[in-house]
Amino acid sequence: MYLKIIVGCLLFVALQTNQARVYKWIDAAGQVHYSDQQSENAQEVQLNIPQTSTAQTQNDTDAMYNFELMQPTENQTINTDTGEIIVSVLIEPALQPGHAIQFALDGGLVPKNFTETQVMLRPVTLGTHKIYAAIVDDAGKIIMQSKTIIFHVRKNSPISAQPIIDETNEINETNE
Repeated sequence: MYLKIIVGCLLFVALQTNQARVYKWIDAAGQVHYSDQQSENAQEVQLNIPQTSTAQTQNDTDAMYNFELMQPTENQTINTDTGEIIVSVLIEPALQPGHAIQFALDGGLVPKNFTETQVMLRPVTLGTHKIYAAIVDDAGKIIMQSKTIIFHVRKNSPISAQPIIDETNEINETNE
């Protein structure tokens, strides 16, 4: 049993290295044999071995980014009076020439693609939103996409601008 496995492995290695011909025969005791040498009563075995290549194509390198939407974070609440939010992504290594970052907010694409990893989007209305980022090529084909993040935008509260009395009962004019 082990001999057949060893012979099969050796046969596989031999075929991978030089695509040699393989012959099969059965001896008088009913034992099956394989060889790269033709012998009496041996028949050539046709093997379907896929061709492999180690050449790296452009498409192989496209998937080599570490890409993540960093800001906003999942379920983050952003306080803003202007409707402006900062969106940032992590990309390692840097974008290849011809690649850009595309953002989608609430199912619609932001009209411009970016090469910067931190951008300001505006106007973003109050409420709950979904956003994701994608790396795209010159043709607009998505190479890689981040997970979708849900975040919330609300208006700054006037309460947060009130003076705060610290432990010494002194009034602190800024809310730090």
